[in-house]
Amino acid sequence: MPESQTSADVLLIIDAAALLAGASASDCCYALCTGLDSLLTSNGGQLHLNAIPGERVSIRWSPTSVRGEQAILLDLHLPNDDVLSNLVLTTNPDVTLFVPQMDDPTKLETRTTLDACWEVDVVAEGSVDMQIEAIVTDRNAEVIGTFRWPLSIVAG
Repeated sequence: MPESQTSADVLLIIDAAALLAGASASDCCYALCTGLDSLLTSNGGQLHLNAIPGERVSIRWSPTSVRGEQAILLDLHLPNDDVLSNLVLTTNPDVTLFVPQMDDPTKLETRTTLDACWEVDVVAEGSVDMQIEAIVTDRNAEVIGTFRWPLSIVAG
């Protein structure tokens, strides 16, 4: 798909430690979204997209783990195709990252890594209640928690 059709990039930041401690799942999810005045907000179960019908949105996710003590696998489900459609998990095995060096953060090292994101088409203005399913794992890929919560997405 041509890059010009991508309208918004969303990063869901999930506080894995708070989830595991029993906090409300929707309160543990923060969102960064391009094109909005507010860059970082606890979404409280709602995400506003600055996207109009015909545009595509990429949704990535990350745990708050500083040292990689937890990882999160995220699965998204749409109840219908009225507002958002064609929800697809895409991967790119050859993404280049620029990583600051520990001894000199001004020097960057390049690393190749796997990138994964959910992509979805905006087909109408409105809102839709998406289901998020998250599996939290430790460094050994052992499942230490599973969680599910709704995320109301408002497009337009």
